[in-house]
Amino acid sequence: MLASRAMRAREYPLKPLVRVRDRRVEDATDDLARTARAREQAEAARAEAERADEQHRRMTAGVSAAERDALERGELFAADLAAADAWGLRARMEQTALEARAHTAQASETQARASEDGARARLARCKAEADVLHKHRARYEDTQRKAVEALEEEASSEAWRPKR
Repeated sequence: MLASRAMRAREYPLKPLVRVRDRRVEDATDDLARTARAREQAEAARAEAERADEQHRRMTAGVSAAERDALERGELFAADLAAADAWGLRARMEQTALEARAHTAQASETQARASEDGARARLARCKAEADVLHKHRARYEDTQRKAVEALEEEASSEAWRPKR
């Protein structure tokens, strides 16, 4: 009677939702990896911009010091002074451009860090949502397993009950 029927637990009814949540975790993980790479690139770009800015400052300071020394020794002519003035103007323009590049790189890095933080928060949220379902699934399957065991035990006791 009852023992002849196959007793098995019902399939988890939220299985499609589990797949969706697991996929969201995978997508969020991929997004975090992408934003981390973007942040690393932004950091490298900022560091390079700062190195170029500092290198230009050192080079400009060295040339300016050499020009000043030559002027103090009286080795320069009026044409040399005019050329030095033009060079100084160009050097200041280059320095302004390098500073702007460094500032832009810093802003890009800050934005990349914020994006990475957002991706990390999204991943944590997706993992938490998936974890809730995985725990629910485990409880559901445990309940189903216990119900099947109880039915099997009942069927077993009916099968071995002495006939009167």
